[in-house]
Amino acid sequence: MYMNQQFVGAKKAVSENAGPVSGEQVIKDMGCMGCHAGGAGAPSLTGLSQKYDKAKLMEFIKNPPPVMPPFSGSDKELEALAEHLLKQ
Repeated sequence: MYMNQQFVGAKKAVSENAGPVSGEQVIKDMGCMGCHAGGAGAPSLTGLSQKYDKAKLMEFIKNPPPVMPPFSGSDKELEALAEHLLKQ
């Protein structure tokens, strides 16, 4: 069971947004900070641009290690999320 399983239904809220997709909003809606907040055990979401380019980060998010749920949003949401994370 994923630690943020309570956020499984959040995908619809993000996908049904008719406006521009915000990576910051995707993080909130998907509940990423439930695990990635300080002290929760998951790595920080800052400094990822030192390790990944956009394509590699998107691939990692789509196919994460077993302790992290795979991304279930749209391609547009994934791209917005990656772009946002690379700026952190």
